Amino acid sequence: MTATEIRNCIQQAAQACQQKDATTFASLFASNAELIISNQRIVGKEQIAAITANYLANCENIQIDIKNIIVEENRAVVEWIWRDRKGDSGKENCAANAISLTFVDGKIARWREYTAPPLETEPSNE
Repeated sequence: MTATEIRNCIQQAAQACQQKDATTFASLFASNAELIISNQRIVGKEQIAAITANYLANCENIQIDIKNIIVEENRAVVEWIWRDRKGDSGKENCAANAISLTFVDGKIARWREYTAPPLETEPSNE
């Protein structure tokens, strides 16, 4: 994949999350891909779709602000700010995520996400 294709894939992943579209999100992954988030390791496109659908079902008004994407060969790192409101409680959620990705044959083979509270004033991505 080219760097542009990798960046486009990351943007498609963000857009799928914002639209609460777990099927499209999972379609970006290889059939045997792994997704590592919140001390969970999810393996396989079907499991990724299921866990994503379950998570997104509890989120409202998802907004993702991509701050930085670095691409090196078949690997990328993205920094983004995730904001949502929890549907059951109405509680606002905001997190700064760093995501390490590996791509194989045009698909995400590995997604490893690290989450931290955002800085009080996030730097501009300019």
